[in-house]
Amino acid sequence: EVADSELFWPLDSDDLAVPTSVERIKFHWSKMDLEQSSAKAISFLVNNTDGKKWNDDFKVPDFEEHFPELIYNKTIRDDIWFVFLLSYIKSFRYPEKWRSIYVPDSLMPYAVSANHPVRFVNERLGIYRWNPADADRLSNFSRPEKLKSGGAASLFLQNWIKLNYGRRYMFRYVVIHLKIASQYHRFGDLADLTIRERLAWLPSFPVKAFSILGILPGWVMARLTELKHKNLAQRIR
Repeated sequence: EVADSELFWPLDSDDLAVPTSVERIKFHWSKMDLEQSSAKAISFLVNNTDGKKWNDDFKVPDFEEHFPELIYNKTIRDDIWFVFLLSYIKSFRYPEKWRSIYVPDSLMPYAVSANHPVRFVNERLGIYRWNPADADRLSNFSRPEKLKSGGAASLFLQNWIKLNYGRRYMFRYVVIHLKIASQYHRFGDLADLTIRERLAWLPSFPVKAFSILGILPGWVMARLTELKHKNLAQRIR
């Protein structure tokens, strides 16, 4: 809300920029302007703190594609960084139902890719300070101690992002989206959202109707999750 630059680059405590990053981002953005690109974001690769590649090189120097497509066809397997056109992403607001939980980083890349491609650049302009012991990673939020303290809501949002903003791929990757729909209802249930509330979060009627297929599997998975955590608690006692 307070940023007023042309481009916006989200960085947090485990991210570092390389010395030439701003220069190279400006170069690629100017190039996109000359080419009259419709992309609203630039994405690039990163190294870890040892100087080793955190993710694989792209097969071409630069190209444009919608972000979910590269996730679903496994072109991208690890964290990748983005710089966004600020005026465009300001139209995508962070959900405010839960004000103290972790909102997944995938929100903006998926939201931008809903209607526009991303320019993917085969350069390493960042350094990721990977910490394998990080207990606050999204992948750990399904643990018993995390679920009730916001983990379920964060995982619900992760699947909402994929359903809501990845809808152009819903029927191209049906099995993947059926799994996403099931997880959407699983964690929505565990976050104490009613089915009516969960459906209301999906404004597109086709996505809403598709998600209904995940209600029963999601309910079963939610009950199994609760049973697993109950049994774990009993063993600990």
